[in-house]
Amino acid sequence: MGIEPRDVLHVARLARLELSDAEVARFQRELDAILGYMAELADVDTSAVASAPAGDSLSATLRPDERVPSLDTEQVVSQAPEHTDDCFSVPVFVDEG
Repeated sequence: MGIEPRDVLHVARLARLELSDAEVARFQRELDAILGYMAELADVDTSAVASAPAGDSLSATLRPDERVPSLDTEQVVSQAPEHTDDCFSVPVFVDEG
């Protein structure tokens, strides 16, 4: 498949992981093997295999909708580490690109 060290480092950066050179090499081999297995599966002839039933054919047990009192806004907001009026305050997040 051809997983490059830069691919491993890119995924590690997205996951905010710091990898040693040995770990990069190990993950490169492991990811390459996984993609190789997936390529093998893509070549398997499945024309004679019956398709699985669609998810919507399964029945799910649902509870009936019932109105219940909601929590008091002041009580909920008072549990937050920081809040302004009746809103939660959260730190600003800046994407590091």
